[in-house]
Amino acid sequence: SWMRQTRRSSAINPRTTRTSTFYDLSRGVVGTQEGKPLWMDGRGKWLFVRHGGLRCLKGWPNTFLVLRVPFRKNGGGTHLNQYTVTLQLKLLGAEPRNLLSTAGWDQWSSAKEHDEEAQVRRAESGHVGSLDAFGDADAPTLEPAEW
Repeated sequence: SWMRQTRRSSAINPRTTRTSTFYDLSRGVVGTQEGKPLWMDGRGKWLFVRHGGLRCLKGWPNTFLVLRVPFRKNGGGTHLNQYTVTLQLKLLGAEPRNLLSTAGWDQWSSAKEHDEEAQVRRAESGHVGSLDAFGDADAPTLEPAEW
């Protein structure tokens, strides 16, 4: 599996293939910020912790991670038009929050006028969506305190 290949002691984190980049946020040293993947920066308070027997990254409120992904351009010219993001995460709080933003965190990726603050958000109902569209009542939800 990609996780087993990524966890080999000599493997580079993130593991990059021709079509994918896999960040393993469970390889850090507990109680520190040591062992983070390459091309990752954290803003705010965050540490690697042990939670429920698993090593994982914990971010406190107002923390966010910048993962610089070496995407290949798939649009016209110098643009990236399509990508897929898969996350395994556990949120302890139920409040609405931004989950994914593609700009606005530093001078190299500044937000443009009229850009959304985040491209993916968790609504108060637990639904995950974009551009204020969160699916219907039957759509899956991201529940607090669950993986």
